[in-house]
Amino acid sequence: MKQKLVYLVGLILIALTVLIPITTSEEVVVLNYYYSLSCSACKRYTSVINEIEANFTENLVVFRKEVGSNQSNRQEWEDYGFKKYPSVVMNDETKIPMSNITYENLASIINAYVEELDSSQIMEIYAVFERLLAILMLFSITAISLYFMASTGDKNKEK
Repeated sequence: MKQKLVYLVGLILIALTVLIPITTSEEVVVLNYYYSLSCSACKRYTSVINEIEANFTENLVVFRKEVGSNQSNRQEWEDYGFKKYPSVVMNDETKIPMSNITYENLASIINAYVEELDSSQIMEIYAVFERLLAILMLFSITAISLYFMASTGDKNKEK
């Protein structure tokens, strides 16, 4: 009986490690800031980017991409369809031209992404809870079955 129980506990532990996703990295918002060193307007907007970066340290990663001398960054910037710099792209989908680079605008977009990330994390936790519940039900059914098998085995020994 003890061997069966140890075997069952081992199977449950293996199932838990397989079925429960382990997330070690937090999801973050990625902000690509396209600018040129020779651009006087870029210096003004860089201070906005610096302030945003300082205030969203937990959920934001900023990549500064100089487009004046770096051809790879320039090509990436052009592929987004921008004509003027500075420009910002968040999470490779939200394009923000120079006229919309304000602290308030960037902060609201980042907050919207963070809320979206939070809700997806809640759904992941719910899915893990459902898996745990299923495993506990399986464990209960198996334990009850083992109990009845052991008790009927004891009765057979008595006869």
